Amino acid sequence: MAEPENEQAERAFRHMLQGLYKREATGRTVLVFELAEEFIAAGFESAAQEQEEAEVSDVKLQFFPDAAVVSMHVKVRGKAWPPRPPVDTRVEFAARDITHSEVGESGSVLFRVEKPLTFSSTFADILMGLFGKLTKRMPISIDALRHQDSLITVDFAQLLSMMKRDMSTTAAKVRLYGLKVSQGQVRVEVGFLK
Repeated sequence: MAEPENEQAERAFRHMLQGLYKREATGRTVLVFELAEEFIAAGFESAAQEQEEAEVSDVKLQFFPDAAVVSMHVKVRGKAWPPRPPVDTRVEFAARDITHSEVGESGSVLFRVEKPLTFSSTFADILMGLFGKLTKRMPISIDALRHQDSLITVDFAQLLSMMKRDMSTTAAKVRLYGLKVSQGQVRVEVGFLK
């Protein structure tokens, strides 16, 4: 019987960490990559297609020096049970002063809310307001995203785990060493912990 892909990936990751440790290459940047705004937007739309609860389309992401603007169309089908009315809304958000922070074992992304998280649908806005009050323990506070000038700190390992749940073990070994947002792209510097 073949070994599941996740187990193979975990084992390969452990071997890589052992190799980095032997070379004394942990605790510092070993991987640097630049991502274009189009790549991230396409990745976000692709990841959204993996779930069935909501349709996410028309994702627009713009990077400026130390700032970002994101918008998307979100459509959630209604359900009879448990009751859920349909939602069709445009979501918008902007951040400024985006940078890397040494806070936390895995480093953090730090930013200030420029344009609060808004929804074109009043119903969606009310729902997210309530949801934000109930989910204060999430890696990103939805409530804080809804207030201009809020200072947000997002732990990098929690951010990775949130994007892909089965990465939580691997994410604990990854550290963000640098982050620079510039016109049209973001530069990310990553290393691994011992």
